[in-house]
Amino acid sequence: MIPRRFPLRLPFYDYTLPASYFITICTKNHLRLFGEIHNGCLQASPQGKFVIDVTQRLPSILPYIEIPIHAIMPNHVHLLLHVNCNQPEGADLTHGLSSVIGTYKSLITRLIHEQTSYTGTVWQRFFHERRIKNERMYWAVWEYIENNPVNWTRDPDHRWLKARFGQ
Repeated sequence: MIPRRFPLRLPFYDYTLPASYFITICTKNHLRLFGEIHNGCLQASPQGKFVIDVTQRLPSILPYIEIPIHAIMPNHVHLLLHVNCNQPEGADLTHGLSSVIGTYKSLITRLIHEQTSYTGTVWQRFFHERRIKNERMYWAVWEYIENNPVNWTRDPDHRWLKARFGQ
């Protein structure tokens, strides 16, 4: 029997509203595709360099988003993402969170497949999001993302994240 999947998004929440999110996107089977952590810094693989490049360029590609901080890890990416934050008043807010993440994942996948010998699946099907509800949570997420590479070897099972954010 195939296990039943539960929706990851809130059923009645409008993901096109201007908001900030803590995003985690994992590689398929947690494959360490993007490099390795040495001395608290990512030593990026060729695939990881594409992730870095797209992450830095995404706000110029999608001008309605901002990424004030991110962490590219060997097998996942953390983003602090502001969606629909630069829209003029009265603008059509049709760009939801899922379309932003879909664009991000597809740009990276296309570059990896075209520019490297890797042809496998890059990403897990879904992503994890946590809407940032207040300033305290915003700065806790910022601190977590900022320290994630340093904490990589100390917390391989990511217990701190699970305890702090329920993931």
